Amino acid sequence: MDREDEAQGARLPKLTDEQTATVKSWVDADCSISLPKSKEKCHAEFGVNVSEATLSRIMKSFSHTIKRIHTFLELFTEVSETQTYFLYEVGFCVVMRAKRGRSLRGTRAVQVALGLRTRNISICCAMNSQGIRHYSA
Repeated sequence: MDREDEAQGARLPKLTDEQTATVKSWVDADCSISLPKSKEKCHAEFGVNVSEATLSRIMKSFSHTIKRIHTFLELFTEVSETQTYFLYEVGFCVVMRAKRGRSLRGTRAVQVALGLRTRNISICCAMNSQGIRHYSA
């Protein structure tokens, strides 16, 4: 038997090109489809048991990634607008130095700089749709 006739360790893909195109059309039609659901759909339609890793690799080949979707719309309907608060905190440093001075005519304006005055300022603000509820600096 010739070695050229044998397959040399190459694994054949589980899905054909047509089946891969079908999987892509599923994702294009419904982008919220999960890997387990598409795995079940492949088993039901093609009769092929495909792993989630294989499906993920197939979807990456046409620039799709599957991410988990978390919807919070149900939580927003339960909470009123007055109970939703937005918090923000910012910190920055302010450096001040005195730069004004006078010199006699014909002499150079040389000034000894006074000590730096530095401040680290932190501002916190909490607000909702009604307005600012708390502000501190």
